[in-house]
Amino acid sequence: MDNEVLLTIAIPTYNRKEFLINNVTHLLPQLNEKVKLLIIDNHSDEIMQDVLYETIPDIKKINIEFIRNRINIGGDANIVRCFEYCTSPYLWILGDDDIPILDAVNKIFNHIILYPEVMFFNFSSEIYFRNKSFRSKGLTGFVDGIDDYSNLLFISCNVYKVPEVIINLRFAYHYIYSCASQIVIILQSLDERSETYFSAEQIVNWGKPSPDRQWSHVLQSLGYYSIIELPSIVKHGLSKKLALKMKMYSPSVKQMFRLIATLSDGPSYNTLTSIYLFDQIMFRRFYFHPFYIRILRYPFRFLLLFPFAILYFYRYVTYFFTRREYRCIKDVYLDD
Repeated sequence: MDNEVLLTIAIPTYNRKEFLINNVTHLLPQLNEKVKLLIIDNHSDEIMQDVLYETIPDIKKINIEFIRNRINIGGDANIVRCFEYCTSPYLWILGDDDIPILDAVNKIFNHIILYPEVMFFNFSSEIYFRNKSFRSKGLTGFVDGIDDYSNLLFISCNVYKVPEVIINLRFAYHYIYSCASQIVIILQSLDERSETYFSAEQIVNWGKPSPDRQWSHVLQSLGYYSIIELPSIVKHGLSKKLALKMKMYSPSVKQMFRLIATLSDGPSYNTLTSIYLFDQIMFRRFYFHPFYIRILRYPFRFLLLFPFAILYFYRYVTYFFTRREYRCIKDVYLDD
């Protein structure tokens, strides 16, 4: 551990220099001798260290470390790397397109000082504004306390006590497929004495992703619910409880149509494969839901037998609600 540094702010990034420059520019005035800035570049086309040194001269005055991966290891793996390379007691993983508010670092320090026994802090955000702060104890208490799962997924509003979670880093790597490795490491690390804190305060402004920078909807849906199979979750009989907490993030009817349209679109369409992927996604997503909800997947499944009909319908609905022409849905999982 660094002798004096209390907090590492780790920014995983890839090919987004404009976002990164803006992020670091806002962050720079808040940094002091107790903070280390860690930039993990996922093998961008340009070397981000050179880019920042050229555009932000003052960056040379702060405690900063650059790590550039030899190859692109994927966005989720790059997030887990933040834990691996953190050498301070606390870690804040900050998305390169999320802007810290003016007193974000001070707020984090205040929480750390007031609650030194807390292993994990989840702050409010535009995704979910919490009316009041509260604490939870143990794994069951943490799952019970989840008030908005999507806010938990938002990496930039989470702060970790690294010595208490780093031992379970292997689970974060193992469950990268869940697209929620930053939550996996917490779920696997909590014991009956561990404390977590859900704060009503905000430390970051959410940089809502543009349509061309969305994650793979298919890949995310396939792996999303795999965290209910975590050893700690299964051991404590919390799979159903966690799955029902996660249903806050379940797809709307509009998203269901989008998923079907994605599986039906493009030259790679294959009826059998599309139905297989759809069945996998729906089984995992609705397994713990009541029967009357589980059977709703069958009408949507039937639509995959008629890809041209669903695409025509989706085009019509898209134009009706947005007045924009439908364009082919690109999905990383299907196109790469």
